[in-house]
Amino acid sequence: MSNKHLIGIISLVVIAVLAGGAWYWENSRFKEIQERRQQEQRQVVPSEENGNEKTSESGSSIITTTTAEARGYSIELTITSMQSEDEYQGKKVQYEWIASSSLRIYKDNKIVYRLDDTKFWVSSPPDEPITEESLLLETAQEFLTDAMKDFTKDNIPELGFIGFSGGAHCCGAPHIISLGQNFNLLLDDVTRFDGRTDFVDLDQDGVIEAKINSITPFDYWHTGYANSPATDVILSFNSERGKYMVNTALMRISPPSEAEIKAQASGWTAEGWEGKRATAPWRYALALVFSGNAESARKYIDLAWRDNSEFKSKEAFLDEFTAQIEESQFYPELASFLSLESLSAR
Repeated sequence: MSNKHLIGIISLVVIAVLAGGAWYWENSRFKEIQERRQQEQRQVVPSEENGNEKTSESGSSIITTTTAEARGYSIELTITSMQSEDEYQGKKVQYEWIASSSLRIYKDNKIVYRLDDTKFWVSSPPDEPITEESLLLETAQEFLTDAMKDFTKDNIPELGFIGFSGGAHCCGAPHIISLGQNFNLLLDDVTRFDGRTDFVDLDQDGVIEAKINSITPFDYWHTGYANSPATDVILSFNSERGKYMVNTALMRISPPSEAEIKAQASGWTAEGWEGKRATAPWRYALALVFSGNAESARKYIDLAWRDNSEFKSKEAFLDEFTAQIEESQFYPELASFLSLESLSAR
């Protein structure tokens, strides 16, 4: 056997071992999560009216309602699951998947909040399909176990979760709800967008921020979906206004050096500006603008620009680029921070 053949066999063995290890890790992780979910479902607190779980069947769908109690509030989660049948390795396999969910929050037997036709996560849906379903909030008790914490450091618990409508490339929105003596929506007016949200204490002050990474409104803008750039917007709790608002102090970063700008601008061709590359040249410019560095973004565009068939001129690009940024739902709060006048044609 030649050395070439021997190396080929060894390579195949290594690939098989790595693939098997990855499969074992992912499935072990899946089992661990599912076992925890099943244990939590057994701990659902019964409601006085109809018990902790009610299930009904209608055709190929199963509707399950669970309830849980906390701080004088009743959390009711209704899950609509669909049953399907498929063929796998020559055998018919039945499986169940969650089609939609509805959330109701009651206080003194009155509905104070409702959200329909969505799915719920404690953070944005992960990319891996096997964990996407396993990390869904599937019972009312999971809302209390996984989604309830003191987001604002005021000793009053909040529910923080992501509502996801489903569908291709869309749509999610963060929600933070205070369960104090007076029911209060701290974050609930964000329009659904294409992207992800992470709840994280970015400045280590004990107050949890909502970090939103969204390609809206730049999805499909002069390029394909996969190449569409995303922007980061950070929301923090504003105690004076009593709600979550844009926090530009946490979004601002130091401007890049001239050397970095030149390095980022080098290598672009007309094809890049026509949206035919794996990434778009305006991705870096957009990141600079949303970190408070519009002047650096303009320097970068001046250096990276190449005449192309997509935009009539650099000035035409700048006009369109600026107008697209202004389409962001956060623009009214960000206008002075973004300083888009620095992008105007000179």
